[in-house]
Amino acid sequence: MTKENIDSNVGLLKKENKSKKFSFKLILIFLGLVMLIACIFILKNFYGPKDPKDFVFYEKDKRLYFYDMSADKSIALSEEQNNYIYTNYDIQLSSDSKFFIYPTDPDDKGNFSLYKKSTQPLFNKKTKIDDSVVFFKLSNDNKHLIYLKDKDLYDYNISKKSKELIQQNISANILIKNNADIIYITNDNKLFYKPLGKDSEMLSDDVHKFWLLADTSNNIIFNDSKFRLYEVSPSNKKVFIADNVQDFVSNRNSSYYYFVNKDLKIDHPYENNSLMDLYYKEFSKEKILVAKDIDPRQSGLFMDDTNVIFLRTSEDYYKKYIDNSNFRLAKDTYKDKESNRSNSVNRNIGTGTEKTNPYEFDDTEFIVKSSVNSSMYDLYGFDGQKFTKICSSYNSLMSLDNDRKGIILVPKENIKKIKLEAFKDKSLKEIDNILKDNLMEFKFLKNDKLMDVENFADPCDFNSIGIMFGSSKDVYYYCTGDGDLYQINLDGEKLRAELYNKNVSGSGYITKNGDIFYVKDVDKYSEFGNLYKNKKLIDKNVNFTSLTLDDSEEKLFYIKDSLSESSNRTLMYYKNGEILPISDNVLEGQLYNGKYYYLTDFNKKTGKASLKVFIDEGAESLYIKDKNSKPQKISNKLFIYTVDQNIDDIISPNLYFSGFRSNNKSQSH
Repeated sequence: MTKENIDSNVGLLKKENKSKKFSFKLILIFLGLVMLIACIFILKNFYGPKDPKDFVFYEKDKRLYFYDMSADKSIALSEEQNNYIYTNYDIQLSSDSKFFIYPTDPDDKGNFSLYKKSTQPLFNKKTKIDDSVVFFKLSNDNKHLIYLKDKDLYDYNISKKSKELIQQNISANILIKNNADIIYITNDNKLFYKPLGKDSEMLSDDVHKFWLLADTSNNIIFNDSKFRLYEVSPSNKKVFIADNVQDFVSNRNSSYYYFVNKDLKIDHPYENNSLMDLYYKEFSKEKILVAKDIDPRQSGLFMDDTNVIFLRTSEDYYKKYIDNSNFRLAKDTYKDKESNRSNSVNRNIGTGTEKTNPYEFDDTEFIVKSSVNSSMYDLYGFDGQKFTKICSSYNSLMSLDNDRKGIILVPKENIKKIKLEAFKDKSLKEIDNILKDNLMEFKFLKNDKLMDVENFADPCDFNSIGIMFGSSKDVYYYCTGDGDLYQINLDGEKLRAELYNKNVSGSGYITKNGDIFYVKDVDKYSEFGNLYKNKKLIDKNVNFTSLTLDDSEEKLFYIKDSLSESSNRTLMYYKNGEILPISDNVLEGQLYNGKYYYLTDFNKKTGKASLKVFIDEGAESLYIKDKNSKPQKISNKLFIYTVDQNIDDIISPNLYFSGFRSNNKSQSH
């Protein structure tokens, strides 16, 4: 073999070896990628953060269950039946959705055992934290669990699985912030602030009640045993605000109202029926007098930073509006009145004349005076510097929307007193109608000003269930007691009510873009009628109490068909002009986090039904078999939780609907 051939063969062998090495590297790279993808899949599906929307907690046969939709798996959290009644706050899910804390096994005092359990299939063994727990809160960084055991407060370290005593012998008056900082009162009435991981700081040695103005701040107000009001924050001295402060309430923006009772009896503070002065204050700023001599028990303070409040004042509207000069009425005191009644009944026992006894005391003045003075409010507006009275209003506060615009009843400009005789032998409803028809008129409140409305139709009783009201953009809707739906355009200087539709149920939705969903022509023997979007018919035979609009306002869920036993109650939804069915034999349902949960296939004999969840069109419904739920107790049986424990973000377990619901929700007194 020549040298050239040898060199050629060696070169080929080197090339072949390089090719094999390259192929082996490719195989290793490929296997590495496969393993990486597998690890990512495992971490994501078995240990990575999960979507809290995929979790459902529910009760069946007095046992608590956890259901993971992503794994299609249901886990019993309590091995034995227990009588613990769960509420929305009883299960706390970590912000990364990796684990949750839950109570079970209550004792005779109502205290419970506390457990931690992972949401990950590979690490789902539960860990017992403690017994005899009164309440608990998980920090928003998921590292600490603060809980009260008997009268002792503890800090449980999640990762170390160890607890540390914070304070012994504390009262139940305790507040735990989202970051696990704690404000609490000891049984000897001392107020402490404890930042997480630091020592406690005493803020006051005499506290009756305290309030944290906002979770994001450390600003605290409190009154002491002498009912002196103070402001305080950690590392700062307390600042005296006022004497004789019987109560105080906080706004969402860290401002607050407080009531000063000049006649306060320190030894018996809650036996006082005195009128009080109301003040408004921002933390560390000057106080502002709102009004004097008001009844705080009957006043409506909106705690959402708006500039309108309703106050029950000391004015005697009965004397102002009613003429009792010629009414023959015994001038007995209340004690004499009760004595007359007693003697009257005793004289006539067994005679058959107890109800028509001529000595019976006449309650007319007492009832009318109570009706008038308990129904009148003074409405105040706030411009940031002072409160100004806008008007008086008669028992019509629930028509206002979030922007504090709406229809209210106000006294007429020229009022002629009503003779007291007109109310004799009248029912409370008839008395209310006489007062309203003779003394009051409807006005529209907009930008803290009263405006007339042309072609206005009386909405009748504002307090009756089913009255629709609300606004969207520059349109306000309201429904009369006769079912006439009116709209008022608000973009002009003059307002005029226009009839929109007739025979409307008074329950519906007004969307942000101005569309309105409602049911009309409801059968008087059922809750079913025709569903409309604006003035276009969508569907027939729809339960008007079942309408549910999702947060995106793209889907409207509802139940159709009749209520007879042979009926088939079908859950439907409307989207982009198309109607699609979801499920038959539906008992009731609730929308939450973009998913619609509903009970179906109810068995009257066993009292059980199946719980299903509808995620999106085309998706198969997920089942939780044999969920124990009786129709009259549905509201206690469905529990759906979210990470954020703010009250506005937690679903109510209420599965029945009534009245008007709007994304632009109104407030009522």
